[in-house]
Amino acid sequence: MKIAEELGEVYGAVVANGQGYADALSIAPIASSLEMPILLTKKDGVPGSVLDYVVSSAIEFSFVIGGN
Repeated sequence: MKIAEELGEVYGAVVANGQGYADALSIAPIASSLEMPILLTKKDGVPGSVLDYVVSSAIEFSFVIGGN
């Protein structure tokens, strides 16, 4: 979340499971080139800090990376 907040205004984000980093690592080069934060979630829910960030930002679209 600290990195996402440092990016300033963004229009898109990547959402990946933070409990297994393979998904986040695989998308990192693309997210970086598009200047999109990678928001790490839990398998069964979204942490409050991530939800607060999404609600308070100008995110218009997202990519969800990983399995179910």
